[in-house]
Amino acid sequence: ESGLKRFASIFANPLDFSASTVVALSILLALVTYKTNQLTIAPTKFETIGLIASFICILFAASRASFVSYFAILYFYAWFIKQSKILFYFHLLVIITVIIFFYFLEGDLYDYVVNTISFENTSSIGHLIEWVNGIEAMAAKPLGMGLGESGRVSVALKENIGGENQLIIIGVQAGVIAMFTYLTIYISILVLGLKQLKFAKGQFYTLALITVLLKVGLFIPMFTANIDAYIYVSFLSWFLSGLMVNLYQSKTEDIV
Repeated sequence: ESGLKRFASIFANPLDFSASTVVALSILLALVTYKTNQLTIAPTKFETIGLIASFICILFAASRASFVSYFAILYFYAWFIKQSKILFYFHLLVIITVIIFFYFLEGDLYDYVVNTISFENTSSIGHLIEWVNGIEAMAAKPLGMGLGESGRVSVALKENIGGENQLIIIGVQAGVIAMFTYLTIYISILVLGLKQLKFAKGQFYTLALITVLLKVGLFIPMFTANIDAYIYVSFLSWFLSGLMVNLYQSKTEDIV
């Protein structure tokens, strides 16, 4: 809308690229964090380059939801590992950014941000329309309209109902029960991961941290896109989630 060029790298589109960047950031942050007897952060030169590259990528992808998620991951990461210094600088950066935005920023970029927040630009309005259509479809047929009625297949056929929201897409296709089942699984994995961060050590801690950061990072994009249509993102997210649950169950059985 503003004429800003967006990039997708080797991925299908900029949204896929930005979601993949969120995945990369989650994995990198977990890999640089070690927990044995105490918690330490020790990135290698290659990992540092990767973190810098992830920030560059999220800028070029120009996805608003993923951009917010990127910084949400950094914030919650600092919160999870109890790094008060990182939290302090994060809050300071937010305050400085808000001051610069309201008192110095003007022109197209200012209008773009304000219109996004107020849902006045075409993209935001498009999301709202799709959400309303999807909710109305679920109200009319709470058991679902059938696979392919929403999401990637229906978009290709130009017969989409609802969409641009992972939960609504599932609800329109498979029904309200399936939508809440998906959300319950998503939240349960996040809660389990958070519990493991308190007790786990070594590689299991790294896996739990990756899973938690992934679920936090993909939560916001889930409301503005069909994230499970991005094969790379979907596979890694659910594979790592399943691996964490499997290791947790194995350790529980060993204790019993």
